[in-house]
Amino acid sequence: SDTGLLLYRKKRLIQTLDVTSVATNNRYSSICSDADGHIFAGGSYGLLLFDENQGRDNSPVGYKMREPQHPFSHNKIRRIKENPYTGEVWVETSAGIVKYSEQDEAFIQVSDMHRSNAFDLLFEPDRYWIASFSGLACIWKDQIIDEVTMADGLSSDLVVQTAKDSLGRIWILTVDQNIYLYNPKTLLLESFRMDGLESKAGWEYLL
Repeated sequence: SDTGLLLYRKKRLIQTLDVTSVATNNRYSSICSDADGHIFAGGSYGLLLFDENQGRDNSPVGYKMREPQHPFSHNKIRRIKENPYTGEVWVETSAGIVKYSEQDEAFIQVSDMHRSNAFDLLFEPDRYWIASFSGLACIWKDQIIDEVTMADGLSSDLVVQTAKDSLGRIWILTVDQNIYLYNPKTLLLESFRMDGLESKAGWEYLL
């Protein structure tokens, strides 16, 4: 909110998370929590890490570029997501993807550097998909094993969001507000249209 970050549980305000002690002028755009009680908040000027286990005396750790004690790859953070299969928290920045190591209390660069400007991540048990300026790519063991780009029928290579449905299809949202359905098994890509809507209807978000 305009006054900072507020922690709620069961519709009740638990505490106000202090952001002024280590970070100012940060416009927060992504928040994520993990099973270990960590809360990650990132935006335009770095990332804050809160530990709920510390209670009301919780003071966040600030991660920023050129920060001696807590360095970070880039101050611009697009999205923070937890990998549901491993519990690891991944952060998409303007300089690539990093993930948090609780053992090192640091963020480690993900070995894959094929997509430095990622906008979204979709996790699967043994692989993951990256939505970026270069389309949608599937990574397995640090190798690209599948890609969806304009060459396959997308209206733009800038993919801003992706999701998976119960049928195993990958939903793709491009920057020009078009949605596509991709079947990784059949490699079939089709444009999404809803009956009764104009063909030029724009889409802004996938849930």
